[in-house]
Amino acid sequence: MRKRTYLSVIAGLFLSSVAFAADLAKVAHTASQHRRPVAVRLLDRETAIVANRRSGTLSVIDLERFAVAAEFEIKGQPTDIDVRRRNVLVTDAEGGRLVAVEIDQSAARIKWELPMPKHPVSVRVSADGSWCSVCSMWSRKVTFVRLPQASTKAKPPQIIATVKLSFAPREQLILEDASRLLVADAFGDRLATIRLDSHKVEAVHSLSAQNIRGLALSPDGKRVLVSHQLLNKFTPPRRSDIMWGGMMSDALRVLRKEKLLDPKADVMQGSRFVMIGNATRGAGDPDAMVVTDDGRLVIALAGTSEVAVIQPDRVRLERTGVGRRPVAVVAVGDDKFLIVNQLSDSVSLLDLRSVAKKKTPLPASKSKQIDKKSGDDKYAARESYNRYTKRRDDSPYAVRHLPLGPSPKPGAVERGEAHFFDARLSLGGWFSCHSCHTDGHTTGRLADTLGDGHEGGPKRILSLLGVTETGPWAWLGNKKRLDDQLHQSLRLTMQGRKLADHDVNDMVEFLKTLKPPPPFQPATSSADRATIAQGRKLFESLECNTCHAGRTLTSDESYDVGLQDEHGSKKFSPPSLRGVGHRHRLFHDNRAASVEQVIRDHKHQLPRKLSADEQRVLIRYLKSL
Repeated sequence: MRKRTYLSVIAGLFLSSVAFAADLAKVAHTASQHRRPVAVRLLDRETAIVANRRSGTLSVIDLERFAVAAEFEIKGQPTDIDVRRRNVLVTDAEGGRLVAVEIDQSAARIKWELPMPKHPVSVRVSADGSWCSVCSMWSRKVTFVRLPQASTKAKPPQIIATVKLSFAPREQLILEDASRLLVADAFGDRLATIRLDSHKVEAVHSLSAQNIRGLALSPDGKRVLVSHQLLNKFTPPRRSDIMWGGMMSDALRVLRKEKLLDPKADVMQGSRFVMIGNATRGAGDPDAMVVTDDGRLVIALAGTSEVAVIQPDRVRLERTGVGRRPVAVVAVGDDKFLIVNQLSDSVSLLDLRSVAKKKTPLPASKSKQIDKKSGDDKYAARESYNRYTKRRDDSPYAVRHLPLGPSPKPGAVERGEAHFFDARLSLGGWFSCHSCHTDGHTTGRLADTLGDGHEGGPKRILSLLGVTETGPWAWLGNKKRLDDQLHQSLRLTMQGRKLADHDVNDMVEFLKTLKPPPPFQPATSSADRATIAQGRKLFESLECNTCHAGRTLTSDESYDVGLQDEHGSKKFSPPSLRGVGHRHRLFHDNRAASVEQVIRDHKHQLPRKLSADEQRVLIRYLKSL
């Protein structure tokens, strides 16, 4: 009886979280807030929906008037949206849910919501609208959901499969004709294909890539286009190598789809590498993209605040300035595209048929007249004239800009965030801090940044999640102040636009907002908790907590840990073990592929031989962190 009652309660909670409807509050058009838009989709030919991560809102764009028609508060942390008929599906990372919203230009309501694995970041709806797939980043899972059909007796949404991956997923692309889902690594170099009939992982391929942010299918359906960056671990930051894209390349990889569907194929064989940055002008952080029917490619260059249009021959390329950090693109008509600008809280309308007209600065007297206006008109006018009129002389296309609403004056965190994602801090605009520390985490690759005082000793890029709590900094632990480490990175590694001390202090304030990653594999049962407790006790008895101590699981000293770099350095600052299971490779030189290898193969700093059972409980403890 007790078991039945417990199951009934759980079922009731589950159903109550799915089958309900609730009206969403409308946000006042004068509300000033940092929105940070992240995704855009068309609801119909006249209406676009934008998801705003920081404000927890959805903006409705009237495309005919090119104006914000309404904004609704969905709460949480929206990370992506897709459209099914006239319903918008929203992933909420903070709430761990998939939400279906019925929305138009005057009202919005939640139709249902469904719990998802930790940190859902993307959603894609099948062509027939019968199902969708949701990528959950930190839990490394893809969830397939059967969607309610349009009928009065429609069944509630149902999870039909959950697929575990060996990496954190983000971007995804449905290959309908091949009955496959393609999923990209959120940080590193991997692509997985999942069968849609059995919901099994069929293949995991590795690319020469990092920071994969865009997936698209060619018009003929035979090739998959991947936007990414590529760091050369053997090339230190010499000015010539940075300027010509030799250290970090901003690129497009064109892969043959048939290779991706073959688990044994070398996907790099027969692929094409297209440099987006060229002629000493980088294209930092290539992001989302759209392929037109005639083969043109429109791709957001997030780090340089531009959009690139690549012609079908993949040789001719034009670039146009938009708002700050464009991260999403959608086609809104013939040769027209709507671009989401995350850090300027705006959208831009790009028209490939319209030639840009030369802008002239607004006279000071006119600026004063505009500032005397009130409400949205004042904000829109000031933004239009002061933020967006500074365009490159070679911008070939006309662009219109629309603020999503009033924004507060940027504080230290917002200013630091803008610096972190700005590729102009690197020589030629090839890479930003985000390029190596993707969204504050890490690509896991090796980089020769000269931070150890030598050339030729590449080391693993460290995660910045929780970094302000884990000094001293750098692998050698030779930076006692985080701002000193940032100054060194800007001077030695990036070598671009210089920042004053107060700008670097702003970056430190932004880094404080980057919290540690969640536990990799939390306890799942009382027996599992007991195993983790055994592992922790063993961890302490082996004195592993000498180096990895306290709440942060690190220490402020450097230790000889039996490893040595190319220049004979033996003492290293122990990185924090918080979320250690999320890392693709380990040690300063990436010699270990997993936590298991650290313990079983490298026997890292173990004072004695461990039994198989001791190895098991110790590994389980480390994965619980």
